[in-house]
Amino acid sequence: MTIATTAWNDTTVGAEFEVQLGKMLDAAKNAGSPKPYLGNRAVQWGQIDLTAAGVVPLTRRDMERFRLRKGDLLVCEGGEVGRAAIWEYDIECYYQKALHRLRTRRGYSPHILLALLELRARSDGFSDYVTQTSIAHLPRDKFIELPIPAIPS
Repeated sequence: MTIATTAWNDTTVGAEFEVQLGKMLDAAKNAGSPKPYLGNRAVQWGQIDLTAAGVVPLTRRDMERFRLRKGDLLVCEGGEVGRAAIWEYDIECYYQKALHRLRTRRGYSPHILLALLELRARSDGFSDYVTQTSIAHLPRDKFIELPIPAIPS
């Protein structure tokens, strides 16, 4: 008996996901209505700590641009690079610049990418994509080039 195998090709995070950094928080410049937002510390591996949410004033344009949708993958840009969780809520919330928000372009599962990111983080697999001065950062331009397996459908 022969078992057929399929070799997976690589794709990139940027090919499979729209990647956007969150709202820059600046008390002197932020204006608008107070809204709940998430920062880096609210995102834990595979879960979001809603008790860590803050409030920031946002304009209508900010609300359109930075509102979270169910199924969005939030990935830490700094600190523990790559730490990620999926937004699974039907409540209004936004996110700050310390987080990348990923939305699938072609149906790539955010759950699969979450598992791949955790595997990479635990095996120092971000080292070629991280910039570091005082703390590690995963800039968007490097993150979108991160190779991931192209999962056959």
